[in-house]
Amino acid sequence: MYILLKKVLMAKDLTKKASIINKLKINFFQSESNYIDAYHLKDIKSNLFFEPYEGIDERANSIRSSAAMIYNTIGPDSIIFDGIKYSQIEYEREFPALNKKDNSDHDHSAHLDVSMLSEDKKELALIEAKCTEWFYNPKSMKVSYLSPNCYLPETGFYTQHFIESFRSLKLCPEQKDPEDNTRLLPFYQKYDAVQMNIHILGIYNFCARKEEKLPKKIRLLNIVWDYNEAEEYQTEEREGKEYVSFANVNFRNLFKQIGVEFSVEYVRYSDFLKRVDWSNDMEHRKYLERYEIK
Repeated sequence: MYILLKKVLMAKDLTKKASIINKLKINFFQSESNYIDAYHLKDIKSNLFFEPYEGIDERANSIRSSAAMIYNTIGPDSIIFDGIKYSQIEYEREFPALNKKDNSDHDHSAHLDVSMLSEDKKELALIEAKCTEWFYNPKSMKVSYLSPNCYLPETGFYTQHFIESFRSLKLCPEQKDPEDNTRLLPFYQKYDAVQMNIHILGIYNFCARKEEKLPKKIRLLNIVWDYNEAEEYQTEEREGKEYVSFANVNFRNLFKQIGVEFSVEYVRYSDFLKRVDWSNDMEHRKYLERYEIK
């Protein structure tokens, strides 16, 4: 009976998600012949406003691609956001998180979707973008993040501080990922707080290395495509804002010690669009209506 009920609930869940995606797909629709399947376009260029940047992979041909969404929005050259002009835009920028002492093939870097520096070089905005990832449960956490031996020298005195922050984002140690005994299940239902914590660790290590002149201000923006009618999104946003409050309290002073004003912000995609100056690029802005469900 339980198995049957679970299958029924899963079927309802998949139907609801398909409905949301189909509403999104209407905005992308040009011709059925453009699609490989229900959600993937044959030609990646038909899913991008700008020419593809080097390194963008075939996953960007999906209408659900967060990589395509954020590239379509920010572009390769410059953008005016919150009245500040950002240039020196870089995609898939890596920051050093852990070392490799756990002897695994795990990628120990933090990968930020976008890095953009203000023209006066005083402010760095780093972006983690999500499209429909909130449909699914967040990934489990590697136990490496709870081991002092796996931390880089740059983390230094604050290693234990980061360990405790990761410890607060998981369930008790007995609740391991059933498919991988080296991973712990996350606390949040929808929001990927562990990934954001890894990003902050990587950004801190980058700053602590002081290999280049640091900006006075670093903003970590989690830009998430929003759809109010989805219960999953409502959970994602609630948990996201809760995590942001936690992160700003827990990490702001660490960065202050090395001369950087650091903040984390959860931003609805629709709100991000409102905070961009489109006055000189209305064609670009009109293209982004594909991500709006009215």
